[in-house]
Amino acid sequence: MRRTLLVATMLLSLGAPLAAAEPFELKDGDRVVFLGNTLIEREQKYGYWELMLTIAWPERNVTFRNLGWSGDTVWGESRAGFGTQADGFKALREQVAEAKPTVIFIGYGNVEAFAGEKGLPKFVEGLNQLLDVLEPTKASIVVLGPTLQNGAESPNPNWKQYNDDVRSYSRAMSAAADKRGHRFVDLIAVTEETSFQSKEVLPMTEDGATIAELGYLVLFDAVADQLQLPDEIEARSEKLFPDDDSSPPLLTAILKKNELFFHRWRPQNETYLFGFRKHEQGNNAKEVFEFDPLIVAEEKKIAELRAKLVAESKKADGAK
Repeated sequence: MRRTLLVATMLLSLGAPLAAAEPFELKDGDRVVFLGNTLIEREQKYGYWELMLTIAWPERNVTFRNLGWSGDTVWGESRAGFGTQADGFKALREQVAEAKPTVIFIGYGNVEAFAGEKGLPKFVEGLNQLLDVLEPTKASIVVLGPTLQNGAESPNPNWKQYNDDVRSYSRAMSAAADKRGHRFVDLIAVTEETSFQSKEVLPMTEDGATIAELGYLVLFDAVADQLQLPDEIEARSEKLFPDDDSSPPLLTAILKKNELFFHRWRPQNETYLFGFRKHEQGNNAKEVFEFDPLIVAEEKKIAELRAKLVAESKKADGAK
């Protein structure tokens, strides 16, 4: 893990140029919701984005909820279960409302881009419909653009055309975000760099499309650059990772919390608990809510580890 972090540090220059907007900031009491497709869902597996945003302002109590769903689209199709696309979008809306976000990171576009240029107008319409639904939450919205496929690894024979389409979808997302006054993070520049489009360095993707562990660290650098996050993130992250390559306690707590929350909002036997077969095991549905105190307990650990980080920083500053 530490080796991965060090490699990512060497690649930090890959980030896009700094944005001209005011620096992004998380405030005490914020609830950050990650909403989107595979890129978003798998972030909880590694937890690096949440870790970095946590240590950016360790003195502030910020909580996170990952509502990503692999293969999802702006229409919430992956969330439909046995229902219709409309059911999926309704579920998406309800899931966001239940999470009570004050900040939302949304990441879409990669699945929709398979429809090519002809699908772009429909995607823009769907994106605007999604933003219409999210804006009444009064949450600050950060739109993450789609990523390119790695031509050296992708099994997609038409990856070049697909990447051209992704660029078009990314530009459309940027325009929609700008029109509404939302922040947009361009992930095109970083994923078209040699390190993403080559086999010569540690893999950024697992299959040419699915972002791998190192890829998440490098992508976060693009996020940090464009949102102008505090420079202290890099130094703090290097101190967190032990020399024995073990996982730092703060990251371990974040990953445990993510696992508990995943089982809370997406139980594996959902059909039996809440769906059309609930007449068989619906009496066990109450057990899903027993994850809530476990999640709270893990977030208490995260808060304690944040406090420790703040205390250590103050001690180090005092020793200078």
